Amino acid sequence: MILEPDHKGYQNNDYIIADGALAPRSALDAIMDKDRKEVYEVLRIKSGIPVFPVEHYQRFVHSFELVGRKPLVTEEEFCSQIELLVEKCGVDDQNVRIEQYVDEEDGKEHIYMYLIPTHYPTAENYRDGVTVGYLHGERNNPQAKISDVALRGRADQALIDSGFFEVMLVNHNGEITEGSRTNFFFIKDDTVYASPSDTILPGITRLMVLKILEEHHVPYVEQTVRADCLDQFDAAFLTATSPNVLPVARAAGFDKPGMDGRDVTFDANNKLLRDLMQWFKEEALAEADD
Repeated sequence: MILEPDHKGYQNNDYIIADGALAPRSALDAIMDKDRKEVYEVLRIKSGIPVFPVEHYQRFVHSFELVGRKPLVTEEEFCSQIELLVEKCGVDDQNVRIEQYVDEEDGKEHIYMYLIPTHYPTAENYRDGVTVGYLHGERNNPQAKISDVALRGRADQALIDSGFFEVMLVNHNGEITEGSRTNFFFIKDDTVYASPSDTILPGITRLMVLKILEEHHVPYVEQTVRADCLDQFDAAFLTATSPNVLPVARAAGFDKPGMDGRDVTFDANNKLLRDLMQWFKEEALAEADD
């Protein structure tokens, strides 16, 4: 399961960045229970190095454009402040959450950067693939990375109840758009398929996969993907900051309202899927070396 537990109770949590300055972790407690309208990003630290920070900043800016606001930091400040946090906390592999919010009490905007509990897939997950479920629901503004507390709460509970690794969101037309924290791809023969970009939150890992597909001349088609037609595909995988590219072995329904769906199995060892996983690993390593 991909869950984000409470922000306390894990190592390397001595510091945060609050409005551009290093601050003790305790400063975060004051805002956690506030009613705040936030735009956020989640970025992975791998071997002490931020992964695709420029791309994350670009999406951060795009989210603000969609809601008519502006980020409080430049690209240079975004990257340097994350690097400072990583250095002071001695981070190796973990995720950083960057959120800018409007304080409902005084109307002012603030930006915080802090480490969050991180759960990466196991070696077995990458080898055998994971099971995902269905959840009938959709984002109000899918292209902006804005907290959707109600939908996130439903997804979290669905994952706890079912034990699935992730759930695919199914809209009112019966189409799969994205995951609760991930993007989904499907493979048929030598072609990769995914939902149209304007119906989802395009993840950074997803964008890198699209770049890789183009570089390796792999056919790619954006089209609506119906939840009741998944058995037409040979393989499936999900992408996100923590799991990168992860095979899906099975999509399954669950006996709970809003979680019904067809039971479909996929080939977790599909050759094209395995090639994509290797190509992504090479791209990420190249990024870290730059």
